[in-house]
Amino acid sequence: MKCSQSHLRMEADGEEARNPRSLRRDLLGEYRQKKTESMMAEKMEDLNLPNAVVTRIIKEALPSGVTVGKEARAAVTKAAFIFILYLTSSANSVAKKANRKTISSADVIQAMEDIDFDQFIEPLQEALENFKKTQKEKKDATTKRKQQKKDEDDGVDGTEDE
Repeated sequence: MKCSQSHLRMEADGEEARNPRSLRRDLLGEYRQKKTESMMAEKMEDLNLPNAVVTRIIKEALPSGVTVGKEARAAVTKAAFIFILYLTSSANSVAKKANRKTISSADVIQAMEDIDFDQFIEPLQEALENFKKTQKEKKDATTKRKQQKKDEDDGVDGTEDE
């Protein structure tokens, strides 16, 4: 049976070894993490941002009339993918420092600062506010439609009883 790194560290520090149940839980956790990491590594090449989305973003960023070659678009896609991985990893570190497993928008903003992308924090915050506003409007519209449908159904049912 393979010992976990944390188990080896404990023995190196002169602490007593943990009970077998705790050791088994650690080994199982490490196995799952390695399995997930190996799955990610196998799929890494398969993961790409959608070409249509990347093309639209590029077209919005450039003046009209400028064309972008296929290789340049592929390079931008790969660079964006790498940036997303880097930012996500940094945001995950921020969340871990706060003893959380879920990355929040605040973690992403802090990660942007940590990786020296300060100039993008304000536009990111504005985009986040716009996203929240749009989501709230959609939710309110759905709630209103459901209420109207319920009122209509109640109105139809109420007239049939009379």
